[in-house]
Amino acid sequence: MTNAVFQDWITGFNKRMKAQHRNIIFLLENATLHSQVNLNNVKIVFLPPKAKSVLQPLDQGIIHAFKAHYKKRLVHSVLSNMDKSKLGESVSVLEACVWINSSMRETKTSTVSKCFTKCFISSPSIDNSEDEDY
Repeated sequence: MTNAVFQDWITGFNKRMKAQHRNIIFLLENATLHSQVNLNNVKIVFLPPKAKSVLQPLDQGIIHAFKAHYKKRLVHSVLSNMDKSKLGESVSVLEACVWINSSMRETKTSTVSKCFTKCFISSPSIDNSEDEDY
């Protein structure tokens, strides 16, 4: 993303928030691309350097769970193709897209919720009956 694209997007986002009579805080990593823009309804707050990995729910376990489900499908495909003497065949784009969709759907809600809690974005859930993916 370029600085011009970011500025166009954030300005449009600010207009949508103004139309909805909302004032929000927008957290961004401290990247040079994210220049300061004067906005009325969106306040941009930059995270301190190296804080993203601690504050990003995806980095706290969601990506790990998703990859585990995806890799399970990939290994199953490789083993299945070994039986059919198709070991050299690659995965089609359609197959990969189906696996991505299925893997994301298979990632448990409790995993996502717990990752948000680890990042201090939400409070702990009362219902912890569902096991985590990782």
